[in-house]
Amino acid sequence: MNRLMNNIVLLKVFILLSFGCKAQTIQSRNKELAGMVYALDTLLAGKGHNEQIQAVRIDDTRGDTLLVKYKIGRESFLDADFVWDMTDQTYRSLHPLTYGSHAQYRSQAILRVGVSRLHLQLGNDKHKLLFRKSYKKSVNTKTHRDPYYAEDGFSLEP
Repeated sequence: MNRLMNNIVLLKVFILLSFGCKAQTIQSRNKELAGMVYALDTLLAGKGHNEQIQAVRIDDTRGDTLLVKYKIGRESFLDADFVWDMTDQTYRSLHPLTYGSHAQYRSQAILRVGVSRLHLQLGNDKHKLLFRKSYKKSVNTKTHRDPYYAEDGFSLEP
């Protein structure tokens, strides 16, 4: 009986360490993403791409959460938070994203981040947007969400 209990304890420790290492890997990967700017691939966007999200910047990471700023229309910038979903290996928006040239749409979003590409799926209709990496630049995280000192937006060029 003692041997069985010891094996169960060892199994629990192994499982906890496995998930801890996985979480650590996600967090270290997230740190590398901070400051990345992705622009909409207009060649793949097709007609009506002005109604879509034009660009995405990953401002910062907090644990398994990405703090994101995105551009809609010509000059509107909004903030969004995405949390890591281990079951799907994607990031899910914590709140619905507002988008459209006049901010007329709202829906949940799923984000997949690669080395040079970012995939954003809006809503249940499987509306997918492809973004290509434009550049990486550090972001002042002390003021990027402060309503009094926040920047107006970000450039699509470095």
